[in-house]
Amino acid sequence: MTVLRRKADVICKCFRKMESYEEMITNLVNLLKWNEGSKEEITKRKQFAMYNFEILSEFHLSQELIVEHSNQFLELFTQTLQEDNIETKVASLKAITVFLSSIDDEEVVLKYKQIMAGLLDVVIVVMKEDETQGQASLEAMIELTSTHGDIWGDSIQKLIFVISEVIKNRQFEDGTRQSALEIIGTLAENIPPILRK
Repeated sequence: MTVLRRKADVICKCFRKMESYEEMITNLVNLLKWNEGSKEEITKRKQFAMYNFEILSEFHLSQELIVEHSNQFLELFTQTLQEDNIETKVASLKAITVFLSSIDDEEVVLKYKQIMAGLLDVVIVVMKEDETQGQASLEAMIELTSTHGDIWGDSIQKLIFVISEVIKNRQFEDGTRQSALEIIGTLAENIPPILRK
């Protein structure tokens, strides 16, 4: 666990104890928009914010807060998926998948389906650069696929292509290929019609 992630964990626990999620969301949004400092400082801030979003989502934000800030979250997630830094991309992917998995309302989740193609682009880039991070990305996608498989509706062909490329690539570890296969298995089990399209 990185130092940034540990700090995020402590901060989220403090805000959880105080039950001031609204204040924390405002602080995270401001942190993501703050572009002063060196490129490294900006990158670390974005990673830190994404770690916080991931952990905050695990504490189950209220559905009201999620709906209230939905457009803002969508904009921020879209921006962080386009970052150059691999670690920031992976932090964003994990935050998005945990965040979406925590939402109960399928209608709210489906508002985010426009970013799924971008999420898959991240998986492609990460797999080329760092298989360990790539496998972590695939594992994060398994839970999302299990809880809200319909979110892949518009990106199903791209998802199948990416997953099949991972499975076919014998240079990847068996665990990585197994994670990719598990995504398809989860879709087939939970939403078979989506694979027939």
